[in-house]
Amino acid sequence: MLVFAMILTLTFNSLTFASSPTNQQEKANIKQQKELYKAIKEIEKNNLKRKSDGTFEITGKPKVEQEILDNLKLSMNNVNKLVNEGYFSTDENFRVYSKKDIKKGNLESNKTDYVEYDTFFKDALKSDEEISLEVGEKTYSLSFNDNVAKADSYSPPIGFYQYWWGWQLSLSEYATAVLVNGLNAGAGTAAVAAALQAAGIITVGSALITGIVSAVLWFGSSAIGLADSIGGFKGVYFRGLYTPPVFYLWARS
Repeated sequence: MLVFAMILTLTFNSLTFASSPTNQQEKANIKQQKELYKAIKEIEKNNLKRKSDGTFEITGKPKVEQEILDNLKLSMNNVNKLVNEGYFSTDENFRVYSKKDIKKGNLESNKTDYVEYDTFFKDALKSDEEISLEVGEKTYSLSFNDNVAKADSYSPPIGFYQYWWGWQLSLSEYATAVLVNGLNAGAGTAAVAAALQAAGIITVGSALITGIVSAVLWFGSSAIGLADSIGGFKGVYFRGLYTPPVFYLWARS
């Protein structure tokens, strides 16, 4: 991990944000995402089971960090709850499909177009270095390859995607603008709902929105706008676990 000994100023279009040296005592966001991905793969290979009712369980003693394991179990239990409530279906390949309320994503009505979660982890997996970025009172990380700031080279398809461990949400530029403007106006949860509806992702009033509101609100409009700017205003995407506050935000490109 590259630690900068000076304060850097990164300017993207008309937005200027100050970045400070990375605190080695804190978990870097990119490193956390890499560890999360490895843990998911390890559990799938050796410990994940699908029960007859379509829910999942983690068996044995997975060879992953205990904190990550605990977080994944909590999030998986929430996915199981939604399976039992009829929102999701699953298959023997550990895939999760939306049965209702979701219009764009991994749908039970269109299983041939399933989007694997690996697609959304590409940016974190290819990142070699990073710095931290301060926006207000929060700190975010920016990944670097060859000392050049880059957004993910892949454009994640628009939609709300469910997996046994959590979810991923990809928004169009229009929906991202609706979200940022709504958050700036203090709309909160209503802004998230408006963005999902603007992208044609979810039906009005769906209970599934509660799973992502906390992640979006945690980042706030400044960080979302920054990520969108870095990617050239093509929209953003989020990744999160359902229960613990483990979230990720980056640009579509």
